[in-house]
Parts: sequence; structure tokens; C-alpha cells
Amino acid sequence: MNDYDQIRNAIARNNQLLDDRHYEECANTFTEDGAIGPHKGRGAILDFMTSQGLGANPDLQRCHIVTNIVVTITGEEAVATSDLLLYDKIGDEPWKLTAIGRYTDRLAKQTNDAWLFTHRQLKLVE
Repeated sequence: MNDYDQIRNAIARNNQLLDDRHYEECANTFTEDGAIGPHKGRGAILDFMTSQGLGANPDLQRCHIVTNIVVTITGEEAVATSDLLLYDKIGDEPWKLTAIGRYTDRLAKQTNDAWLFTHRQLKLVE
């Protein structure tokens, strides 16, 4: 798998882990000092994930649909942008589109050749 594929895989893996409530594994898709929005460091990222959305509502099901991924690699660093459609479902209700946005991600290649997020920012479309 080339670097572009690995980065796309990292983006998909992050969202699937979050949707499946594997919060610690999801936090580990970030570098130790990585950030999501203003939440910096894996501990803060984990706290953020477990206190918001899925973590705060056990009846909520969530599905991140991420597409239109554009990746630019410069050496051991990369910037990726992707579009988000976020669907939520509670109980037997139908799935509802609850948010549309664009991620801007910065990633760094690790010594084991894995790509981890150094910063992940979501801008919602109003």
C-alpha cells in the first residue's frame, strides 16, 4: 500500500472506530501530542470523544460518510481534506443526515510507516 492509500485508510479507520465506539483505538490514530480541534493530546481527545455525541448517548448510532479525499504529501507530513456526511439514528427511528462538513487533517509518517493525525479539524457547513 502506498502512502496515499495509507492516509485514506487512516481517515476511514478513525471514523469507523469512532462510529463503533472504540474510543481508545480511535484516540490512538493521533500522535501522542495530536489534536482534534482545540483538544490536544491523546488523553484530551479520548475525554472529548467519550463526553460528546456517541459517548454521551448510548442509544445513538452514528455513521460518518467521508468522501472526496484529497491528499498532499510533503516528505513525512501530509495534509488531507475530505467531505463529511454525518448520519444519526436513535432506536428504531430512520437514519437522518445531521451534519455536512469538511475535514482538514494533518498527518505525520511514523517510524513504523504508519500515518497518524497530528491535527484534525472539522468545519461544518451552515
